[in-house]
Amino acid sequence: MKTAEKSSAHSLVQRSQHPFFSKRGEDSFFAPSGTPLQPKVEIGQPDDPYEREADAMAEQIVQKKEAEPGQKDKQKLQAKPVAESITPIVRRKRTEEEEHTAPQGFENQLNNSKGGGSPMPESVKSEMESGFGHDFSDVRLHTGSNAVQMSRNMQAQAFTHGNDIYFNENKYNPGSRDGKRLLAHELTHTVQQGGGVQKKIIQKAGNQSGGSDKSSDPDIYDGNEGLINARDFKVKIPQLQIPRFKSRYTPAPLIIPKTLTARVNQRDIWIKAVDKSNFATKVNEKLQAEQAPNDIVKNGANIYYLKATRTKSFVAGTKEQIADQLTIPAWTQSGEGAQFDVDHRLELQLGGDNSIDNLWLMDASANRSSGAKINNELNAKIGSILTAAKTKLGAKAPDSAESVRKGGKYEIEASTLSPNLPTVGDSSKNYELDQIQNKVSQLQGLKVLNKNQITAEGFIQAGDIKHILLLSKPSGGTSKKIPWASSDTTKTVNLPLGRGKQFEITSITYTPGAGGSMLITAFKNNDEKNLIQPVTFPNIPITESPLVSYGGVINSGSVIRSMRMELKGMSPITLNEGEFDLEQGFMARGQVNPTLPFLKPGSGIDIVFDGRGVSLEKTFNSGEISLPSPFKVSNCSLTVSVGTGGYSFEGGVDFGIDKVGKGSVRGGLYNNKVAIDGHFEFDPKLFNNARVDVRYRDEKLEVTGTIEIPKNKVTGIKKATATVNYAEGVLTANGNAELDIKGLDKGSMNLRYDGKELTIGGSFELSKDIPRIKSGSVSASVTAKEGAYAISASGTAVPDIPGIDSTISINYADGALTVEGSVTYEKGIAKGNVRMGATNRAVGPDGVPSGKPGDKWTIYGEGSLTLRLTPWLQATAGVKFSPTGELSVSGKIGLPGAVNVFDRKDFNKNLFHFPTLEIPLLAIPVGPRSIGLVATIGGGVDFNAGFGPGKLEELFAEVNYTVGQEDSLSLHGRGKFVVPADATIRIFGRAGIGLSIGIARVTGNIELGAAVGIKGAAEAEVDVNWDPVNGISLQAVGRVYVEPVLKFDVNLVLEAVLDLYFYELRKEWKKNLAQKEFGSGMRFGLEFPVKYKEGEPFNISADDIRVIQPDLDISTIVGRFKDELF
Repeated sequence: MKTAEKSSAHSLVQRSQHPFFSKRGEDSFFAPSGTPLQPKVEIGQPDDPYEREADAMAEQIVQKKEAEPGQKDKQKLQAKPVAESITPIVRRKRTEEEEHTAPQGFENQLNNSKGGGSPMPESVKSEMESGFGHDFSDVRLHTGSNAVQMSRNMQAQAFTHGNDIYFNENKYNPGSRDGKRLLAHELTHTVQQGGGVQKKIIQKAGNQSGGSDKSSDPDIYDGNEGLINARDFKVKIPQLQIPRFKSRYTPAPLIIPKTLTARVNQRDIWIKAVDKSNFATKVNEKLQAEQAPNDIVKNGANIYYLKATRTKSFVAGTKEQIADQLTIPAWTQSGEGAQFDVDHRLELQLGGDNSIDNLWLMDASANRSSGAKINNELNAKIGSILTAAKTKLGAKAPDSAESVRKGGKYEIEASTLSPNLPTVGDSSKNYELDQIQNKVSQLQGLKVLNKNQITAEGFIQAGDIKHILLLSKPSGGTSKKIPWASSDTTKTVNLPLGRGKQFEITSITYTPGAGGSMLITAFKNNDEKNLIQPVTFPNIPITESPLVSYGGVINSGSVIRSMRMELKGMSPITLNEGEFDLEQGFMARGQVNPTLPFLKPGSGIDIVFDGRGVSLEKTFNSGEISLPSPFKVSNCSLTVSVGTGGYSFEGGVDFGIDKVGKGSVRGGLYNNKVAIDGHFEFDPKLFNNARVDVRYRDEKLEVTGTIEIPKNKVTGIKKATATVNYAEGVLTANGNAELDIKGLDKGSMNLRYDGKELTIGGSFELSKDIPRIKSGSVSASVTAKEGAYAISASGTAVPDIPGIDSTISINYADGALTVEGSVTYEKGIAKGNVRMGATNRAVGPDGVPSGKPGDKWTIYGEGSLTLRLTPWLQATAGVKFSPTGELSVSGKIGLPGAVNVFDRKDFNKNLFHFPTLEIPLLAIPVGPRSIGLVATIGGGVDFNAGFGPGKLEELFAEVNYTVGQEDSLSLHGRGKFVVPADATIRIFGRAGIGLSIGIARVTGNIELGAAVGIKGAAEAEVDVNWDPVNGISLQAVGRVYVEPVLKFDVNLVLEAVLDLYFYELRKEWKKNLAQKEFGSGMRFGLEFPVKYKEGEPFNISADDIRVIQPDLDISTIVGRFKDELF
């Protein structure tokens, strides 16, 4: 049983404060905060490095578990135990202001609880141990009332002390994502406190969010996460973690400029800039001090041999050749073997430069790990600021941490630095520039070999050949003895090369004085542990060397550079340099050129072979990640590491779709290929269970899962579920939806995003409870409006009204359903256009729906119909729908201005004949004679009359009619029955002139004509009545009369011709004989009956017409005419 430490030990309680663990309304659970603190049990603070580490670790564990596929598919992601990177709590002295201790009485409660609780359930423990790579057998969980009360007193959801974790009410819930994350957070604290009782603190998960904005400036967010000024383009990080070996070269506060120094090949800078002038002196001093033999001479020059004190590496050759090996040594000052990178002391990404003063030699593994970890730390800290600031700053906030760091606009400041960022490798293996060029400290790791030692190492042989000595470099490196007889020319040796088992010298061919070659095979055991595909290095030359009696230097450089190796799961490797170190193994540098679809071309990864195996570490930026449309990378901290234990993945890729959702993926292996697994979470404002799986495997992106729109998320949707799919750049989801919309039944729902916009829609049928609507269907869509989501729908419906064979439109918005449109009506005597609608809102006097939607349906609408009362009589009627859907006419209706009842009819009649008269005209002299002329006149008077068309004019009527119910129609009104009539009296005459004389002829005629006409209309006021059985019947008498004046014109035209044989006499006379008017007493007109009954023809016979004609005395008229004319 463990107890709380006394005040001298200062036990520490860790309580973690996560916004994502908080719930509103929980403040009432906690006791008042005014209780005095006792300086005994110390409480960890919410923003200290350990809390942030626990936050990150919990999220990593949860994401890792979500990304692990089922075991049956053998797709479990491989990663190194994360517990190895958890930072142990280190005690430091605190000021009184910094000291935070537990409430009074809390220590006794804590001590009394020890030994209680229960171990984690086996399934939960197994899951967490698998995630952390750590044994949690000693962890005890406290969930009882005492733990709840203690948690409330601590204002925490959970807290940890040693191996005991205490939970507030209902906070232990490992079956949920948040509950799993809370447990993982607290388990991180148990690992942090695992170093001894002096490090136990109380670490708690508090209820309050740690990120309140302290700035009122709309362009500035200043919270616990840090500060971002979107106007002046500045970001301030409260604390940045860096590796300890970088801390002395990194100033605090740290200012990272907007524009960073470009990366170059710093190895070349180092080689050129190192001052080597002191090397020869120091080499000579060491050779003299250690009494190097001076009697080994090759090609006229003394040869010397030095060896690293703690490894088999050597340096040999002339003094000058030895000095050349000191610029980048392969050993430490203590004589250990090492592989060094030229590293920036102040990282370029933190504002460093490429000057020689900022360079040093650092263990290659530590250097590469350091760069990746710092990159991830910067991205994480800046990313947390951007996430917190997004709500306030909106579009003014940068899209990603990468855009802040590499956009050339933002200055970044880290207020404080924490030297606790863990790395791999051995950072103690390093050289400063002064140690290399001034002190030449690298010589301390070498010892000078005497002649016996040189012989023992196999460089020199006396007598017959007993072995050959292979050298990795012309002037240094490592060596290997191979037994050899003078009779050997080719030999199979199968000797492992270096400390690893991956490389093997298979066979050697050698001839003394001529050199030879060898065959090396590598990674021939093609199992899951081997990361490199099997490869063979054939015909590697062995070149004779003055440093050895038999054997020579392995000239592998050109062969290695020409070889093509392949990293399993990440594609080809190009080797830039390399050698076969006969002690350590294959030593090479190169670059992996990934052909993975989610990595953009040119995303090269440096790779190192160090004899023990292969290692690489690469942190990708968002510009190197290529996710298919419509996803866009917002941030990337994905670090891929390869070591002796296989692949390791840290960080991930954050991505999203604007206004749709966001997600993240992590790296892993699938069928020995690098893959990514993660999730995408649709906008929680719209969806529940919105997280779907995202996988990129076998060059294919998979998005699978089910999303749900629950009730109360979108007005009108009761529930919707859809299965998400992804294909050819389009994200879709298809499923079913139940609507809470009056008038719409359930139907299908779909989601689609094609890289431009998100559309959420569906198809639904109208319900059967809408009166006067037979059927209909709508297409619905969900749109964002003022920060919330709403459903709208439109479609078409078929009215259930006989006589209407049209569709009308459907619209839905904010709970209101309106079915409305203009339709054509035709049934019975009615035909026309009406506007009809159905709605669940009230309809005002103006016929327009308004107000809030309700539970009742109202039918509304109006229009104009033409009522065909008879074949010749049509009336225009205003119609209106009743709330129950009846279409009716009531009141006055408009009738045409004139309605033809019958067509025009014509009649011709002779009224009387004139008697034939003889009229002496005149005597015409012809030569010596005179001839008398007499005219005869005959003629009469004809009567022509026309009637019609008969018309009804000035009609008006009142009607009552339920449209479609013909028996309900009745019409009553008045009008004027008008029958236009006209008549013409035509007086005609015929006159002749004759003469019987042989020598002369006279011809002529009298032109006589007169006519009188009348035009008028017979009018009668009539009652108009119509019913469906009898139709319309009309009866009236029409009268038309006039007193005309007759006007006669009489003209005489004569032509006389005398034929005298030898010539002809011709003469013409034209004379108006008379112009006379007669009018007194000439009353003229007509009367005719008007009878009409619908369905019967309108006939007027001559017998029906009474002509009112003048009472003419023919003899008197002729006599007067004669007397007055002549």
